[in-house]
Amino acid sequence: MQSASLAADGMLVYEIRSPHAKPVKLGSTVGDARVSVGSGGRLALPGGVDRIAWVRKAVLTCSVGRCTTVRAPAGSLTLDPAWSPDGTTLALVSAGTESTDDALVQPTLRRWYATRRLWLLSAGSAREVPGTMGAAAPTWSRDNTSLLFVADDSVWLLPRLDKRPVRIAGPLFGSGAWPNDDGQIAWSGRFAWQS
Repeated sequence: MQSASLAADGMLVYEIRSPHAKPVKLGSTVGDARVSVGSGGRLALPGGVDRIAWVRKAVLTCSVGRCTTVRAPAGSLTLDPAWSPDGTTLALVSAGTESTDDALVQPTLRRWYATRRLWLLSAGSAREVPGTMGAAAPTWSRDNTSLLFVADDSVWLLPRLDKRPVRIAGPLFGSGAWPNDDGQIAWSGRFAWQS
């Protein structure tokens, strides 16, 4: 396996329905990606099998051992899923893809983050949230009405789902250089929010 960090290469996620049941493979997560738990036991997995952030990633929504890939806009991939606390809306990020040959350097990382957009999926419909270029790590308010996210080296708040985002704080990286661990950034270690 030649890796000091198995999580970077993909960790398998299984469902075990009862104490002696056979585990059912749902998918895999990569890096610092977290599984989002929705209502009724639904899960959203930030799936992928390549440690490079912009290669072969797709959010899976799962319910009782069955997973479905969230359809991405043409030429893009999906990542960073977050169920709203009431379980009715899934926030996620769509992003462009880059070549596997692209160097893992600041210009590539910044170019790729600029392709990212925040989307909301609810009752079978999907809509892009305006003004969310560069979005990462969506985090819901407790009352399902607001979203916090990272973009452009800052933390942003979408005060209502039908409003424009407002910059809250930044920069996050004092040096101006973003951490570069195969294009993945552990955002959960950069900020915390409780509403």
